[in-house]
Amino acid sequence: PLETGSYLRWWRSFSGGSAYTKEALLYRWDGLDGVSATPSFDRPGVAGTPQLSSVDLPVSWSGSMTLDRRNLPAIREGELAASATIPHLDIPAVRRLIDAARTAPQTGERNALLIAVLFDGCLRVSEALQLRPLDLVQSEIGWAARVVGKGRKSGMVALSNSLVGQLHAYAYRLALSMDDRFFPVSRGRVHQIVTEAADSAGISIPDHVGAVHVLRHSGAIARLEQNGNPKALQDHLRHSSARMTLRYLKTVSAKRSLEIQQGVDFGWEAGLV
Repeated sequence: PLETGSYLRWWRSFSGGSAYTKEALLYRWDGLDGVSATPSFDRPGVAGTPQLSSVDLPVSWSGSMTLDRRNLPAIREGELAASATIPHLDIPAVRRLIDAARTAPQTGERNALLIAVLFDGCLRVSEALQLRPLDLVQSEIGWAARVVGKGRKSGMVALSNSLVGQLHAYAYRLALSMDDRFFPVSRGRVHQIVTEAADSAGISIPDHVGAVHVLRHSGAIARLEQNGNPKALQDHLRHSSARMTLRYLKTVSAKRSLEIQQGVDFGWEAGLV
């Protein structure tokens, strides 16, 4: 059964004149009269197999299903959750990325801080672009930032004290007001900043993840490696389900397992013959 709000991909093929096109339609299942239901599909003349993740569905439906192209990130995150491990960059690579971004004339400091914030806070690009001095909040333990994430849900994410100090210094030098954005650029410009820095530093972005979103994954892996607390990471990433968060734990476990095995040496110095 599909829950209300689940996503599915439906490949349909059609011909137009001499052209033959295959189109991927992304849908959100809205349920039957607002109630979770199992959809059935019956669309004569439309080729292809509807799918939810990798689960094939029968072909006929009753209920409400709407095309929703605005939720591509949710689709990609669902596909990523089904993969074996999380694609990410290690901390040395992120530092090289930041150093490369810092060399940009006039905007180098801003670009470096933007990449650091995306990584350190494990933020989505939309969350980082909304960040203002007003959103930085101090407690007895440390600093956090108020963010507005998916579905306009507000939350708090921890930031390194050292990074917040640099953000405050940057805001002071630029005379930013408490309500000014630290990074008044577009999403497209953020992608350009990160990809240009990656090219300059000779860093290859892993497959199956965006050049900017990989910073969220990388920060999450780094945090989990330091504190070893999957529940704390789930709360930090604001995942509603533990399923995605457990993929980060699996990634860290796989890395540590490899490091353990790499410590084994059978002593072949004397030669095999």
